[in-house]
Amino acid sequence: INAEYGGQKMEPSIINNQGTVEYFLKSEKIWVKELLTSGFGTKKLGIAKARLIAGSVTKLHTLTVDEHYIICSGSGEITLGKEKKIVCPDDIAVIPAGTPQKIRNIGSSDLVFLCVTSPPWSEECYKEVHDEELDPK
Repeated sequence: INAEYGGQKMEPSIINNQGTVEYFLKSEKIWVKELLTSGFGTKKLGIAKARLIAGSVTKLHTLTVDEHYIICSGSGEITLGKEKKIVCPDDIAVIPAGTPQKIRNIGSSDLVFLCVTSPPWSEECYKEVHDEELDPK
């Protein structure tokens, strides 16, 4: 079976991520392990596993790409625009491009979630947002 994927032929395959190293993204105070990136030849989808330690919160930011968080373990409070919601395993947060967002670990163990972006995430798509930008006076 061949399928068109980002203008390329997609072949059945397994991407072995056993040697992929988790790194600390200082700007977000979060551990990240990139699982599927444009480096694998994909132009339509990016997948990373994120790990936020207990009590930590990411910075308020926007992306120029659409994103979904799939919560794997732990519990958190996600801010999407002006709304705050509690998330737990198997919840999916839908985050359209340009939506101010941050996530806080409200549990006692790591909050682990998959970040699925379309197209793949890059540093150029990230923009920090300040709280006052949400509520201009």
